[in-house]
Amino acid sequence: MKIFMGIDPGQDGAVAVINEKGKILKIYFRFYIDIGKRKRVAKGKQKGEMKTYANKIHNERKIMDSVNAVSNYCSGRNYELKACLEKQQAMKIAGISQGISSAFKTGSGYGLWRMALMCAAIPYENPMPRSWQKDFFQGVGGLDTKEKSVIVAERLFPNDCKRFIPTKRSRKANHNITDAVLMAEWLRRKENG
Repeated sequence: MKIFMGIDPGQDGAVAVINEKGKILKIYFRFYIDIGKRKRVAKGKQKGEMKTYANKIHNERKIMDSVNAVSNYCSGRNYELKACLEKQQAMKIAGISQGISSAFKTGSGYGLWRMALMCAAIPYENPMPRSWQKDFFQGVGGLDTKEKSVIVAERLFPNDCKRFIPTKRSRKANHNITDAVLMAEWLRRKENG
């Protein structure tokens, strides 16, 4: 049997594991450690105002533990495992570049996921976000990619909608979880032709 792992490597990212029949087996999320709050001067519409932001760092142990858990599950059953790790890069939106600190966090998190996959000897695809999104988001107009991700995942996996809600206190689906699910599904479809 083939198992597919979709990884949204962002700071609030997620991992979804599905089998070759498209059944969601496991979802992991919250790969960060909250180290308090910090204040800084806001940019954009609130320019000049002091804003409070969450200060988070990646949790290397949790990243490695989740990858090892999936790898051990598959190797114990002689299942073939392949992952889809979304490619990350510094962004430039409407002429505004991503900040240095933010770009560094993005790159370091991406590197942690790559290293975890390499340590566990898991082969992986590394598509740009648009590569897998174009296959799912056609016909879902006018929304940003986060909203589209939730809508499409809920359509494709109607029996698993509750699994997209990260906590009991949450009221709506988490787009990081649905992105991971859709990446795993994208890889499953690609591998199965």
